[in-house]
Amino acid sequence: MKKIVYLLFIVVLVSGCTHFNKNIRKESSGTKVSEQEGELYIEYLKLKEKNERIHKRQEILQKLLKRHPESDQLKKDLIEVSFEMQKYKKALGLVNNLINKFPEDINLYYKKAQIIQAIGDFPEDVYIKIEELSSQTIYVQFKLAEYYYKNKEYKKAFKYYYKIYEEKHNLEIFKRLIFTGFKIEKYKEIYDITMKYKDLKSTTNDELIRYLIASNEINKIIKFLKINYSKMEYNFKAKLYFTLYYKFDKKNHLEKKKLDLIKNGLPKNEVNMFLAYYYLENKKKEDDEKSIQILQNLIAKGYENDDVYQYVFNYYIKNNQYNKLKQLYLKKRERIKDESIGVRILYQLMKSNNENVSDFFELMDWKKIKNKYLFSFFYGTLELKEYKKADELIKKIPNEIIDQKNLFDYYFLKMQIKSNVNDYEKMKYYFEKAVKLEPNNANLLNYYGYSLLLMDKNYDKALGYLKKAYEESPQNAAINDSLGWAYFKLGNMEKAVKYINFSLNKIPDDPEVLYHKARIEEYYNRLNNALMYLERAKKNNKGGVDYVDIEAEIKRIKNIIDSNN
Repeated sequence: MKKIVYLLFIVVLVSGCTHFNKNIRKESSGTKVSEQEGELYIEYLKLKEKNERIHKRQEILQKLLKRHPESDQLKKDLIEVSFEMQKYKKALGLVNNLINKFPEDINLYYKKAQIIQAIGDFPEDVYIKIEELSSQTIYVQFKLAEYYYKNKEYKKAFKYYYKIYEEKHNLEIFKRLIFTGFKIEKYKEIYDITMKYKDLKSTTNDELIRYLIASNEINKIIKFLKINYSKMEYNFKAKLYFTLYYKFDKKNHLEKKKLDLIKNGLPKNEVNMFLAYYYLENKKKEDDEKSIQILQNLIAKGYENDDVYQYVFNYYIKNNQYNKLKQLYLKKRERIKDESIGVRILYQLMKSNNENVSDFFELMDWKKIKNKYLFSFFYGTLELKEYKKADELIKKIPNEIIDQKNLFDYYFLKMQIKSNVNDYEKMKYYFEKAVKLEPNNANLLNYYGYSLLLMDKNYDKALGYLKKAYEESPQNAAINDSLGWAYFKLGNMEKAVKYINFSLNKIPDDPEVLYHKARIEEYYNRLNNALMYLERAKKNNKGGVDYVDIEAEIKRIKNIIDSNN
């Protein structure tokens, strides 16, 4: 045992010696190492482990250092003891002595920083040295940034916040970055870092806008806008204009300040355009006319911007000014190659239940419309549950405008429309055309199979298509629901439960799945559960599942519960 203790102390001493001669067992100073000293150091370690008798620990270390003054480990131990005893000046002297010997030892600098902070000072120079020596210094950078921030040394603070944010995308650091950046007018750097990381852009954009809304430094906001204008993303630019107009409006200086923006070199047309949007969005009815006048003036002056036209079109739709809409649309159409704007107008007319939908449909040059916009319009119409109107309008689309590569999508769309107007024969016709092109398309097979459940009542036939859809896409929640419903209709409750439960776990708020689950619960006479699922279906569906009246189902189940009581 004594030999082990002795060897341990030898190791401790060697850690601070420049040379150790194994034959004579002594330090380079010539001092011999005794077994008694080894036992003394072990006593120190035991006391340290128990955090006991600090003065005794100090006494041991001082005694050992007198005999072995070159031992760096003993000095480090004494630094710790001195720090614990709040003898900071002594600890600082010892650590400086070691730093002179080991000028690149990061741990010694961290210990020095800790001692200086305990004295009550900030270790600025020490932290700067640590940053020079190591690349892993986020903690040090943060300490420096916060120190400079509190002391209003914003240029230095900005430098460190910028470094930290580039490595650790922390929102609180980003807030500090904005604040210090505006203080020292680093407008380009602020915008660049805001837009740099795509997955964070939404959050950083919103945070920057929040800062600007709260700020009273209007001139700095204008400078920020002007410096970054040419590269500024449209949506961010719009938010920034809205922020400025909101501030101007609160002080009743809107029109005057708008002119100041133009004098500052911002593009006149865009200044006016965003002002018009602000008027439209600020929920003051009296400003709607101001807005539309500005936009009409921009159009009259030849300012070509699709958003300007779209705002005017929406205004005309909202205010039932169809003839003006029609006139402007025909004028605009002369200068465009793609009719996508016409599709958007048509959809808005449909959405507002405008009586002129069919008339406007006839105006459109469908040969100019890309197939994707055509399909998008009709799917939007189905979402609005305007099934008859969709059926009426799609008949007017000439087949020759559909690209060969889009024929499957076209037939699938027409099959869905025919399903929703209960035209069984035509639904079957378009399914057969589509399935020839893509015989294993799971979505097509599912839609057709589910439609058969609702229309044909030939459940075995429907089951065949749904099983094939499931084989192609077994993890698809909608397909699992359809398959489960087919088994429910066929009375196979075990499989109905299996597939519908799978679907419910995947899409727990889907009203159709909730309705199916309610029917299963009713079958097992768990009526309160059935009622719960129906209530959830009602809440999530905004009007009910197409083929069943959810309100009536709720009433029916409640009546059964009441009668049982």
